[in-house]
Amino acid sequence: MNSTKIWNIYHNTYILRNYVGTLIRKERNIFTTPSSYFNSSERLYNFGFQKVTENIKSKLIHNLFSNVSNKYDIMNDLMSLGIHRIWKTQLVNELDLYLKYHSQNLHEEVYKNEILIKEQEVIDTSHKYDEKVLNEEKEQINSIDNEQYETNEEDICLTMEQKNNLNNSNNKILDLAGGTGDIAFRIIEKYIYFLKIYKTNNTYCYIDDIIYKKYEQYIPRLIVCDINKDMMEVGKKRAIELDYNKYIMWLNDSAENLKSIKTNSIDIVTLSFGIRNFTDISKALKEIYRVLKPGGRFLCLEFCKPTYEIVKPAYTFYLNQCIPILGMIVANSKDSYKYLAESIQTFLTPEELARLMFEHKFINVTYTTMTFDVVAIHSGYKLSST
Repeated sequence: MNSTKIWNIYHNTYILRNYVGTLIRKERNIFTTPSSYFNSSERLYNFGFQKVTENIKSKLIHNLFSNVSNKYDIMNDLMSLGIHRIWKTQLVNELDLYLKYHSQNLHEEVYKNEILIKEQEVIDTSHKYDEKVLNEEKEQINSIDNEQYETNEEDICLTMEQKNNLNNSNNKILDLAGGTGDIAFRIIEKYIYFLKIYKTNNTYCYIDDIIYKKYEQYIPRLIVCDINKDMMEVGKKRAIELDYNKYIMWLNDSAENLKSIKTNSIDIVTLSFGIRNFTDISKALKEIYRVLKPGGRFLCLEFCKPTYEIVKPAYTFYLNQCIPILGMIVANSKDSYKYLAESIQTFLTPEELARLMFEHKFINVTYTTMTFDVVAIHSGYKLSST
């Protein structure tokens, strides 16, 4: 128990969360040059260093993650020395503007509704007051300050129209290949943080846990999508432990065929360390583009090959020799982690992935690399509804 606490404290220190994972983080690269390097119908069937058919790769990937699902998170900690947590935090930080905007809208809607309720109370009881008293009451309403958030729970209830306006944002964040919930949980934590600290009259205010409970029902729901049920079972258990399950809809679907999700219905799509395991990356990008709303954003965190010559030999040795042994000792699956190590080395470069996104209609495609270029965050937007 003590070692677990020390481990958690180690990973949650300010320095680690904000600096170590972004060591030698490069400035954002903007991809703007059209290219026909990738054909839209190109299919990628790498399975590590091997070439396999589409069906075989799908089965191999499914079995691989089923075998390691129970040890997946601890292996991530061990393989990256915990830095994967900071990389994921950096990915979620890209959503700060979106989450701040939604939380501020929620506060404004609740505040407006509170005034409407008070005004209605005045109207309903106006026959008991003379004109002078009524005017004083209205003036009091117009000067409602932040302290009046601390009212009865009924005062926080929104009208059906207002509730629909807020709930329109539900199920608009889609986390692909997010089985164990790492990204989804971080998004929820960040949104709760912004919800509790809000800005009014150029002043930042903080609402306590009691008042927060009244807002809780309006927190946007996330869709966590994964093709592997075993990975999702791990995520569901963690969500229940954290009391986050009420915010999440779990979807067992392939990223290459998001048949359960409507076209133009998602605001944000996140994808963390999953795209290199897709059988057909082009098909997955088409589906991501399809489900995004016009103006929607796609964020992808993935490993890449380092460009620093001094780092390459040690990194290649670590991938090919150390990670498979670690997988054998901890997860009892050497072959699974042998594939994961090989898949990193055969995956697209950041520039190639940016080009592929561009070829699939994404605009304002950018990427930034971290930690000696071993990981990259790609970002792209959907412009039109077609």
